[in-house]
Amino acid sequence: MATKAKAVFNEVPATRASDAPANFGAFSQVCDADIVGARRAEERVFAEIERLGLRRHAWELDTKGWTVIEPGLVGPLEFARKLRDKVIEVNERVHGITADLDTGLSDPTRLMSFGEGVSVEGILYEDPMFEKAIVNEAALALITYLLGESCLISSVGGIIKNQGTQHMEMHVDAVGMPSPLPAVPVVANATWVLTDYSREKGATCFVDGSHHHCRPPTPAEAVDLSLFNPVNAPAGSIIVWGANTWHGAVPRTAPGLRGGLLCFYSRWYMYKGEADPSRRITPEMLARNGARFRRLSGVDGLSLHPDGSDTPTRGRVAASRFA
Repeated sequence: MATKAKAVFNEVPATRASDAPANFGAFSQVCDADIVGARRAEERVFAEIERLGLRRHAWELDTKGWTVIEPGLVGPLEFARKLRDKVIEVNERVHGITADLDTGLSDPTRLMSFGEGVSVEGILYEDPMFEKAIVNEAALALITYLLGESCLISSVGGIIKNQGTQHMEMHVDAVGMPSPLPAVPVVANATWVLTDYSREKGATCFVDGSHHHCRPPTPAEAVDLSLFNPVNAPAGSIIVWGANTWHGAVPRTAPGLRGGLLCFYSRWYMYKGEADPSRRITPEMLARNGARFRRLSGVDGLSLHPDGSDTPTRGRVAASRFA
């Protein structure tokens, strides 16, 4: 007979599922196998953080709400340069606008919803390079720390920001959710820094510790420039933050362009940021990537019953934030 495992968190019921009426809608009752699986998921998540030397970054996610993974931990700089060039290439093909890193866009009047520039939504399906970007092991280790092993791709977009005057006001990424927001993140962002980020180059800004408020900024706070703390990060970095962290961006005052690749991930039950990625993932994409890409794609869904594999189950997810 299996030995009962201890709960990972206090909210996990100590009784066996068979000892109490099941509540399948909320998955409030989990069996011993689920709890054991949840503990193993937690161990894997922390082991990966230790293996990759990311303990400080996990601590910063807990305390500040955001962190910058340095280029040396991300991987070869050449890959980031190629990723930057590919974002520019796809933009030119999709929008018909040329982009020069030093002089800017050929159409400087173009506006995104958050300032001067252009964005390319659904860029994941444009080139295999973007598939590699979303499974970068350092970024994915921290995303998994925030969202658990069962997290899924929400959206992937390329951003080219031009010189201009527009601020991106402070906001949270838990879009459409009423306050108070869940203390555990439901979505998270890993943004590839494809050109140097600084105040004059239009960097992303954060409010340290704001994720603990569990609410979005008020309309006044969203435009309070005294709160805007720009990130300084060299090209080849990845910035990671969770759903509740207040963030925005300052205008790019320097000539030229700011490039970024925004990789959004979500917990399995969240609405996706773009048309369900699982319906757009092709067999060719699955064939050239590993098991984690397949899991992120959501093509297999989630099993309702423990099966002895590493596939997260809903019971396990109910038992731990890391499953």
